Amino acid sequence: MGRRKKIGILGGTFDPVHNGHLAAALGVREHFALNEVFLLPAARPPHKGGSPITSFRRRLAMLESAVAGLPGLSICALEAERPGPSFTVDTLRDLRQSGGPQLYFIIGLDAFADIHTWKEYAFIPTEAHLVVLSRPGCLIPADKYITDFFPAFSTMDDGKSWQAQGLAGKIYVPAMAAHAVSSSMLRREAAAGRDISALTPAAVADYIVKNQLYQNPGDIK
Repeated sequence: MGRRKKIGILGGTFDPVHNGHLAAALGVREHFALNEVFLLPAARPPHKGGSPITSFRRRLAMLESAVAGLPGLSICALEAERPGPSFTVDTLRDLRQSGGPQLYFIIGLDAFADIHTWKEYAFIPTEAHLVVLSRPGCLIPADKYITDFFPAFSTMDDGKSWQAQGLAGKIYVPAMAAHAVSSSMLRREAAAGRDISALTPAAVADYIVKNQLYQNPGDIK
């Protein structure tokens, strides 16, 4: 009987995708010896409120061009097929099937700091391992949030993973380089008419220019 596949899930709005997203996906894939990492764009992100968001079609097109030629990275457009807000716990339940792949949900420390506001967040470790990545500017360590939001979890001997009794899912905090680039930074640079080719793959930069995305400074947050 073959071993279960190990699949990483990197979710986000990806408005737009940037080199930090790709470096994180590739880094986690190598660190945990994953078979593949899916980049999963949120169709209707519930935490964006009234902030303007580029259409799912355009965000998906940028993602597809970004991962072209990168072995081990794929796109999962599952959330576009579901009505209503895109809740992570629902998506993981859809992806996790009996005898299916072992899931590793990748999340930045900035987003992890707000995970307690997510729908049924405490059930996420029942669906997947959590991989928490450091982010520039995040001064509070991940273990503080783990203690606050997942009190049943205790640290393992390696000091870089946590587990709760009776749960298969672990919380990992791997030592990986943090990338300073962000989607909001890229949008600001594009709105100012500056060259963004160092922040995102060339095909994505060309798409943004060709389609005149992020041109209204009043919409940039």
